Amino acid sequence: MNYEKIKQIGVVIIIVIAIIILGMVAINQTLGFFYKSQFLQSPCALCVDINPEWGRCYDIINSEMKNPTQSNSIEFDISKIEIK
Repeated sequence: MNYEKIKQIGVVIIIVIAIIILGMVAINQTLGFFYKSQFLQSPCALCVDINPEWGRCYDIINSEMKNPTQSNSIEFDISKIEIK
């Protein structure tokens, strides 16, 4: 084998390695974006998907937040405050 043929094979190997590295970086960034966007949109739902045994607790907490009961509300009576 002469020097030119070795040089061409080396260039091809470098190009193949560069394409593989760029592909891996692209896949990593795509997956990172997907999971970060999903986590920022609904972290509780993602937690329930990962831990299905917590689904009942999530449903209870979620329903209490949407429909607060009278016992969960705090009321202040400021009618008897005197300002001097």
